[in-house]
Amino acid sequence: MKLELRNELNLDASDQEPGSYFNVGNQPVLLRVPDIGELHALWEEFDLELRSGLKELLLMPYGQVVERLSAVAWFCSATSTGGYDCRRL
Repeated sequence: MKLELRNELNLDASDQEPGSYFNVGNQPVLLRVPDIGELHALWEEFDLELRSGLKELLLMPYGQVVERLSAVAWFCSATSTGGYDCRRL
C-alpha cells in the first residue's frame, strides 16, 4: 500500500464542516506522520485482535469455520498444467 502525505492534490477542505478534510484521491492519506508511541499502540491493538480471532477459529469446529467464512472462502487445487483452479466455497 502506498501512503501519501497531505497536500492540495489529495485532500480538499469541507465547506460544511470547517477544519474537516476529505480524500479526493484513491490512495490513503496521512494527515501527519504518526509518532512511535501511536504506531506501537496501533500494532498492539492489531496484534490482540488477530490473535483473538485466530484462537477463536482454531477452537471452533471445522463445519462452523466453513459456515462462518463461506462468504470469503475459496478452495484452490493444483491443475495438471501447473496452475490453480479456484472456486468459492
